[in-house]
Amino acid sequence: MQPLDPSHRPLLDDFQRDAGLVRVVLIVSPTCDVCVTGATIAGADLLAAVPNPDLRLYFAWIPVLPPDNLDEAKAIAATIPDPRAAHYWDAGRALGRRMGEALGISAQESIGVSGGHGLAWDVYLAYARGDADVWRPDFWMHKLAVQHAPRLDGAGFRRRVERLLEGQASA
Repeated sequence: MQPLDPSHRPLLDDFQRDAGLVRVVLIVSPTCDVCVTGATIAGADLLAAVPNPDLRLYFAWIPVLPPDNLDEAKAIAATIPDPRAAHYWDAGRALGRRMGEALGISAQESIGVSGGHGLAWDVYLAYARGDADVWRPDFWMHKLAVQHAPRLDGAGFRRRVERLLEGQASA
């Protein structure tokens, strides 16, 4: 479990290093049952169903609920030991805030987080191979109240990631 600094490193460094791969970023609370289910569907289940070595997942665990802490994040990360997965702790929620702004998530849509742009959490973002801008995913799904992006559908998410792996630029 690597801590993220205010400039979102080391996740951004790892994301750019892996530019030749299809990448998935998950921003989730480690104690929210809905988030953990989403992380299983778009994370652990995806890794199990798609053994392609050109797939990388970056789990950014973020404190949103009162019991969220580093120990809880480490415990849930330990259940996803695949070497294609990296785990980060966004203690200051900097990545979640910046991604919320980039995705146009309002405070009302981010459920229980108020003021300005909403916090991106319980979101699942996918990127084609190449020098992608982490703030502009090729597609993303969520389990929030967001109206301008699809809700997480495990089979649909997997199909779209598989299309990216096949080299289809637009998933």
